[in-house]
Amino acid sequence: MDIKRLIVSDEVSNRVSYGRGNPKNYLTIHQTGNTDAGSNAKAHHNLQARGGVGYGWHWQVDDEIAIQTHDHDFKIWNAGDGRGVGNTQSISIEICVNSDGDYNQAVENGAKLAALILKEENIDISKMVQPNYWTGKNCPEQIRACKNGICWSNFVEKVRGYLNGNTQEIKENKEE
Repeated sequence: MDIKRLIVSDEVSNRVSYGRGNPKNYLTIHQTGNTDAGSNAKAHHNLQARGGVGYGWHWQVDDEIAIQTHDHDFKIWNAGDGRGVGNTQSISIEICVNSDGDYNQAVENGAKLAALILKEENIDISKMVQPNYWTGKNCPEQIRACKNGICWSNFVEKVRGYLNGNTQEIKENKEE
């Protein structure tokens, strides 16, 4: 999996956040819910880079690549809990579910990315949560429904495996 950190300007991030100062105590795992062909990580990054949809997320990941849009220091409106802990103390990942992508590989890459972020930011895996934790929203919907046999407990175990194992196949590419 390639990783690109295509951080947008503070001006763009400020439109979908409570500004800087995120203590980074949690990692919130979302799924886009967007099954349209072409709705991959690059498309979701481009959406955010153009000003977004009134809320945001730090990362998007698909079956090939993970792209960071917002600096982790921003308190991005991702969890739906207003000025609650989800929006103000969480880093967020959106796993793409586009119909022309490989769903299982996107979830696997999401687990790899989650492990990388947990390590980089020194967040305990017990603080990796679903948006459901913050608001009761049915998200990540496909994981919550155990699509293709991948339930939340399976996802957590995948992340735990990457935390305890090797993530050498993750290649960071800083160029677009």
